[in-house]
Amino acid sequence: MEPFKRKDNLIVDQNLKPYLIDFGTAVINYDESSSLKKIVFNFLRKTDLNAWFKHKYKRSYENISNEDLVITHLLL
Repeated sequence: MEPFKRKDNLIVDQNLKPYLIDFGTAVINYDESSSLKKIVFNFLRKTDLNAWFKHKYKRSYENISNEDLVITHLLL
């Protein structure tokens, strides 16, 4: 199940910083040198952040802030 299909999986702190709470997507990394694990982790991170932006901007991507735009370009 995709974590962002449920808004209950998101919490926001007092500084409006979002946190994803979903242990179904948890990754345990015993071997930090594993290239495959890094690739999978980065893919899942990008997927989750893109879903967060979808919710944050209510699919109005033309309203995305410059700060968030920089983050999305760093993920490419």
